[in-house]
Amino acid sequence: NVRHPRQLADFAMYCLPENTMSGIAYAYMNSWLSVYSDRWCTYLSIQMHEFGHSLNFGHSNEEGISYQDESGYMGFSYPNDDVPLMCYNAAKSWQTGWYDDKSIVVRVDDPPS
Repeated sequence: NVRHPRQLADFAMYCLPENTMSGIAYAYMNSWLSVYSDRWCTYLSIQMHEFGHSLNFGHSNEEGISYQDESGYMGFSYPNDDVPLMCYNAAKSWQTGWYDDKSIVVRVDDPPS
């Protein structure tokens, strides 16, 4: 008696038929849902990009222009089903909090003790 997709999985991808939505894909920040237009559902970098929004990652920019950072999945997306193989860039990876127990904060304005 399932009433919501979250009862089945933490995240869901909806792959819609061609010409049923404008754009190629979208997801909301911290959301369980990502939505894709037709063949875009099969492309690795767009899947990882939209899933990144589920992890609360915003777009990666280059010189203030959205999608121009090609160093990780939150920038430009490629229409390929198996490449490019990359990661979220260092800033997004840091945002996950995975390294909190391995970091120190150095403040240059604090006098040495």
